[in-house]
Amino acid sequence: MPTVTIWHASWCAPCRGTLRDLVPALENEGIEPVTKDVDWCPCEAMDRRIDHLPTVTVDDGDKELMRFRGYPTAEAVDRIIELCG
Repeated sequence: MPTVTIWHASWCAPCRGTLRDLVPALENEGIEPVTKDVDWCPCEAMDRRIDHLPTVTVDDGDKELMRFRGYPTAEAVDRIIELCG
């Protein structure tokens, strides 16, 4: 199953909204997202070229399947669920 990662920062208001809304929506679909605070994982964020917050990535282990920057739209959430289904 692909991995959904939500890149965020505690000081970022849109990030807090994304965590508040997206995490439960994905969990209701049986998807356990990984949350990464860029202040705690700066090297990993830099390696993944995270340059905007929030950013949601979906990876299959070998490659990135999807990247969404900003608060995710309903269409983005549907696509995440489709990729992980």
